[in-house]
Amino acid sequence: MSDRVIRVALLTATVAFASAWGWSQVGVAAETTAAKRPIKFEDLARMKQVSDPQISSSGKWVVFSVAETDLDRNVIVNHLWVVPLEAATAATASESHERQITFTKDGESGGRLSPDGKTLLFVANDEQTGHSQIFVAPWDDRAGKPGTPKRLTNVITGADGAIWSPDSQRILFTSQVYPECSDEAAWATEEACDKARDEATGVSPTKAQALDHLQYLRQDHEVGPKRSHMLVVFAANAAAIRDLTPHRSIGNADVAAFSSDGRIGYAWAPDSMEVVFVTSSNRFSAATTNNEVFILRLNNAGSRPEKVSRPAENDDAPAYSPDGKWLAFRSQARAEYSSAQFRLMLLDRQMGTTSVVLPHFDRSINEFTWASDSASIFFAIHDRGEGQIYSAAVADENTIHYVAVPTGHLTLLVSEAKSNFSELQISNDGTWLVSSAMNVERPSEIFRTSLRILADEDPEVKKRTIGLKLAMAADKTAPPIDSAVPVVPEALTHLNNKLLDRIALEKMESFWFTGADGAKVQGFVIRPPGFDSARRYPVKFLIHENPYRSWGDNWDYRWNPELMAASGYVVVMVNPRGSVGYGHAFIDGMNGDWGGKAYVDLMKGMDYAEQHYGFIDKTRECALGAGFGGFMADWILTHTNRFACIVTQDGIFNPDAEYGTSAEPRLNVENSPAKDAKDVKSARNESSAHDPSQKWSPMLSIRNAKTPTLIVHSGNRLDVSESTQLFKALQQLNVQSSILSLPETGHWLNRPQDSRLWYESVADWCDRWTRTNRYAAGSSQPALTATVSEPKTLQLKPQPIRALSQSAASTMTGPAKPQPKSSLSVEPAELKIQLAPTPMPAAPAWVTTAPRDMHSSSHAVPPPIAPAGTPDALVTPKPQPDLHATNPVIPRIMTAAPLKSETAPATVASAIHNRSQGSFAITINAPADELRVGEDARVLITLTNVSDHPIPFSHRVGTDNPEFSFIFLVRNSAGRLMGENIAGGLRTSDPLKVDQVPSGGTLTQTAHLSRLVNLSQPGRYTVRVYRRDVDTNQVVQSNEVMLNIGTSMHSR
Repeated sequence: MSDRVIRVALLTATVAFASAWGWSQVGVAAETTAAKRPIKFEDLARMKQVSDPQISSSGKWVVFSVAETDLDRNVIVNHLWVVPLEAATAATASESHERQITFTKDGESGGRLSPDGKTLLFVANDEQTGHSQIFVAPWDDRAGKPGTPKRLTNVITGADGAIWSPDSQRILFTSQVYPECSDEAAWATEEACDKARDEATGVSPTKAQALDHLQYLRQDHEVGPKRSHMLVVFAANAAAIRDLTPHRSIGNADVAAFSSDGRIGYAWAPDSMEVVFVTSSNRFSAATTNNEVFILRLNNAGSRPEKVSRPAENDDAPAYSPDGKWLAFRSQARAEYSSAQFRLMLLDRQMGTTSVVLPHFDRSINEFTWASDSASIFFAIHDRGEGQIYSAAVADENTIHYVAVPTGHLTLLVSEAKSNFSELQISNDGTWLVSSAMNVERPSEIFRTSLRILADEDPEVKKRTIGLKLAMAADKTAPPIDSAVPVVPEALTHLNNKLLDRIALEKMESFWFTGADGAKVQGFVIRPPGFDSARRYPVKFLIHENPYRSWGDNWDYRWNPELMAASGYVVVMVNPRGSVGYGHAFIDGMNGDWGGKAYVDLMKGMDYAEQHYGFIDKTRECALGAGFGGFMADWILTHTNRFACIVTQDGIFNPDAEYGTSAEPRLNVENSPAKDAKDVKSARNESSAHDPSQKWSPMLSIRNAKTPTLIVHSGNRLDVSESTQLFKALQQLNVQSSILSLPETGHWLNRPQDSRLWYESVADWCDRWTRTNRYAAGSSQPALTATVSEPKTLQLKPQPIRALSQSAASTMTGPAKPQPKSSLSVEPAELKIQLAPTPMPAAPAWVTTAPRDMHSSSHAVPPPIAPAGTPDALVTPKPQPDLHATNPVIPRIMTAAPLKSETAPATVASAIHNRSQGSFAITINAPADELRVGEDARVLITLTNVSDHPIPFSHRVGTDNPEFSFIFLVRNSAGRLMGENIAGGLRTSDPLKVDQVPSGGTLTQTAHLSRLVNLSQPGRYTVRVYRRDVDTNQVVQSNEVMLNIGTSMHSR
């Protein structure tokens, strides 16, 4: 018996990118437009989400799914489309050949053509039953279109995930049933039981549930008492249904087992007499993620599932080879840890032996599909921020039986098309590989790749492959290879081209740096549209969600980096320890070390970007993360003040509490900051340095937090208490903070309107804290890294913090004085009083702190490109007293006191040096500092109480009145005053309102400058605001902002 040789080929492309695509499209011309604009959320919502390609048995057609966003209905609707596989590539997007073939109101999914090429099935909601059902339609293979569909199933438990048997006679699908109702022999009996249980639940006066399993929540929904079972139905007899996985076979488990990436965990054998499926046989599934592979013979009604996978491994995605000799599936060697890489396993069905394909291949297998001749397997991986496709030969045609060997022959097919390929399909004749593909500049489309070159013996092709192999072998960070072959992916669909041709999407640039422990770490930079190297830009520093995922050339609808950059930001992303695509040792560097090497990698990556990209303004950086990124954002919040703001979404804040509130079984001592139950007892005698629930707890360092933070909670994947605990702590510490709750959208922001609100809220928060220099956080280096020894006196728990008590607002009415009228338009609703932070206790010695300006506006403003403020905007408040220790002094009521004409501008200028002696300070900010002539030139005014006592400010309540009295000083580029004594006046007919502003508190107002000053000429204007302090009789001056007004808009 001879050893078989494993041959592996990486499929990629060697062609240059077309300008309209950003990737290779043979024969596709660029549809250019005169100018491109930055992407908006509405553009993201208009994108057609292309997925799930399925090749017809004839090889003529590819049926695929297209999801479109309906913002009005707040839903995403999916329909089936078709495109010819071998048609000539389109010259333009308007000449493309794809077309829609299904049209139900609520959409369809899971389009599958029968192997005999006669019938199309899909799953859609049935209005009559109110459940999803399987529909079938005759298929005209010549025309590539279906006939009139009809409902096949009528099950009250619903149908999903339907797949044809190879003989086109039967259909496998899943349905949500009550396990105790399952009856393998009689579906009618089982369905009647399910119906009775549903009816009883519907009329029950209580919604109570008795649970005996941990996973009562999965991702974003409650599991409830039902389980997913695998059923089979005859295509010619809808009443002939059988439950293949009754309670007596699988207990309370699900088939297919839950998969966070949505993979279907069941398949047909080529003879249509056997099925394979994935489920968990572990009674206590909370202790492990161990899923196992079972086979079930269908020719014997009494047969039981037989386990064929190895114990203590997590397995999924089984698939038979077309000749029936092999069963392949993915497997993680350590079932308890989701960080383990997926390997490709191969079961010899005749010998009954299972082996690892490519045991030394140091990348995780994302997905795979069999070649039509069963001689090889095509699989996809993530490799250093890019997607790659490999082909592994599994058989030596000169042998009868095959045994895997520990070494393999690797053949690389090189790609210059930077993209990620997924949903791999091979045509029956073996000549085409069809997949979906995307990159950071392009959402997914359907691609075809010719495989004929794999058998090409042309000398010129051989010469090219040798050259490619030598070039790729020189890259020591890539998996080792033995040969290389070029292929050319071609786009079959162009559904988003017309929209993309009008949008400016920037390329992603990769950089490498030295991270923790000297490891090589990769990061990425995306510049804003209309990039100008002479300018300095604020930064959004994105931290990826799952610790074992990675940033790369992907199009993302949830956290789209192009949309993040569109408003004038540089986007920086780093793949820290734990990220996939860099080998298993790199992934394991995260386990048990959440706030250690990964944190250092992130900070060093940001350091590198600041040093090597001179257009980054390191005083205006925001850190944003969700999931693991949310935990890391919390860790950053409590360990460094280098960022101007933070956005944290669904992040672990208190690991001790999270352990008790999470239904996730995968969070344990190795790959989570939380403590596993089996370790709690031993942890009682451990020091905090060895207890991960304390060592990696952001909560225990919350006293160090100073950075303004937006907290987002979405769905049920993480208990809301993690977000509310953080919010409460920041509020009690008087750190600028806000919380956004999205309870119905789920962790993945699946509801379009919630997604819109998320993008808007995040953008407003970042704009608010990065659009003027006065918001800079200060420290340019991380305050605490894993390389710093733990302090001996680490404070593990925050001390109780007493909230500030607010003085009651005065109801006294000040004397009415005649005031000059003004045409200034003001929005009274924008008036806000905001408590400034109380003095923080001294930070521990190991925490680097920096002064932070607390004169922040509580009003989120639209973004300018460059900072509108100047160093004058940095106003340092006087030390604030402890309001709990002293009785606040209530001074006399201050009425509006505009400056008299003789004080402006000469008197104002002479009083500049006295401005710090006032009881309040004024800062201004221009929401947009680059405008067209005629646009609304707004100025946001913030008055801050810098005295040691509350101050009452009076203002008239009226649509034509400003909230404060002030004088504007506006000069053009030549220094000439644009009118003198430009004062905001008060109309005495409006009621007078008095607001008590506590020490450190603020009042804000938006003034429309263009209604006061003639700004009809293009040019550069400077603006200052003044007001007399009636307590000290000093003239208080604001900082200066600059407005650039032109005849056309600069790129933003």
